[in-house]
Amino acid sequence: MMMGLALDDLGRFVEAQASLEQSISLYNPDIHRPDKLGGSLYGQDPRAACLSYLGSMLWCRGYSDQAQVRSQEAIA
Repeated sequence: MMMGLALDDLGRFVEAQASLEQSISLYNPDIHRPDKLGGSLYGQDPRAACLSYLGSMLWCRGYSDQAQVRSQEAIA
C-alpha cells in the first residue's frame, strides 16, 4: 500500500494503481482484518484503505465510474 502511495506522489499513476491493486489481491481477512490477532497495528483495515486511496486516485485521473466502484467497495 505504501509503495502505491509513494508512486502516486511521484506522479507514476499507472504503477501506483498496479501496486494498490496488488495490495488488494494479497489481502487475507483471516490475517489482516483489524479485529484479528488483537487488532491492526495501524488501526485500519488495509483493504479498505487501499480501496479508498484507489478511489481517490482514479477520480483524479478522470475515471469517475471506476472511482465510484472502488469507493463503494471501501465503504462496504
